[in-house]
Amino acid sequence: MNASPDRPRILVVDDNEDAATTLGLLLETAGFDVRTCFDGRAALRAAARFAPDACVLDINMPGMDGYELARRLREKDPGHPPVLATVTGYDDYGHLTRAADAGFDLHFTKPADPAEVLDQIGACVRKQTVERAQARASDGLADGLLAELDEHAELDEHALEHDTPAGGGLGSWALVAGAAVAAMAAIALAIAL
Repeated sequence: MNASPDRPRILVVDDNEDAATTLGLLLETAGFDVRTCFDGRAALRAAARFAPDACVLDINMPGMDGYELARRLREKDPGHPPVLATVTGYDDYGHLTRAADAGFDLHFTKPADPAEVLDQIGACVRKQTVERAQARASDGLADGLLAELDEHAELDEHALEHDTPAGGGLGSWALVAGAAVAAMAAIALAIAL
């Protein structure tokens, strides 16, 4: 299937090629844009090109296990990492602890219920998409306010160079200070969201 900006991208990684292909087909049928890999190194290369919204990883793989792969995928974009899900035969407390430490968001035990996998991955990707959009919007708002502050600073700098008041001298400094306070408030609000 061709990549589409409105279809979430999922990277499926499992050394069992049949399992990876089957899960990939299931996810494609549900509307996701899917890439499959069969080892950790190939997955890291694919993730760099594909920029997945979510990764579904097996744990027990030769070379690089799913825990290490999850850590490396998170390190690539710590501010906005992909949703990480593990589909594995492990369901003991030790595995769950290691999975949480590696940064997994979701855990499914093989054989996983396909409807549950689709439902939970879809919900996590939708939530992540909303959070990223809010972050971009708040970044844009902050950028706009900072540009406005720069503009006011340039006016005041020009006034100082020519020994003339810019928009009323002290009044323009109050305007700049007010804009700075508004920018800080907007940033604090965006962080709180």
